[in-house]
Amino acid sequence: MGLFRSLSHSRVSRMAVFLLGLLLPAACGFSEQISARAGISAIDIDGRSVSVVKPGDTSPVVLFFIASDCPISNRLIPEMQRVQTEFTPRGVRFRFVYPNLTETAKGIRAHLKAYGLEGTPLTDPDQRLAHLVGAQLTPEAAILVPGRSSIRTVYIGRIDNRYLSIGRERPQATEHDIEAAIAAILGGRQPNPPSGPPVGCGIVSFR
Repeated sequence: MGLFRSLSHSRVSRMAVFLLGLLLPAACGFSEQISARAGISAIDIDGRSVSVVKPGDTSPVVLFFIASDCPISNRLIPEMQRVQTEFTPRGVRFRFVYPNLTETAKGIRAHLKAYGLEGTPLTDPDQRLAHLVGAQLTPEAAILVPGRSSIRTVYIGRIDNRYLSIGRERPQATEHDIEAAIAAILGGRQPNPPSGPPVGCGIVSFR
């Protein structure tokens, strides 16, 4: 199982600079930019290349980074599905990304079936997508907004505020960060950065 991590408590001082660098661009109206000329692609569970963002795309894309063996990730799947159901009819596209090197095609298929996840799942064993948007945990969400010349990462962070830290959980979320961010984008506004750090399992790699 991926190592549980929270970006709070003992790591606050060490992570403060990183988080500030991550969140300030969105707070100031800027964001990470990726060239739109080649788009962004990833690999599905059958080893085939799948387009995440194609040149000429205009619809926002939400990446949900999840893990089949992370309890917090699994507990938040219903919230991810609710957001997917809410915004898919409004043109937002969603991808579930499995970034852990330890995931297998068989295990992912079983996970998809167990939780009723829809769509084409993506694998990211070398964490190329995770590094591209700055994801470090599962669960974590990123929003990509394609433009004429660039693809902007306008949000990266938690799904909601249900988890305060490992082992500390609210009965239900009181802040729905990813839902609010998508709504802002569809309303032509810059989304606010998440109001708290993500809590979950560290992405497993051999780097």
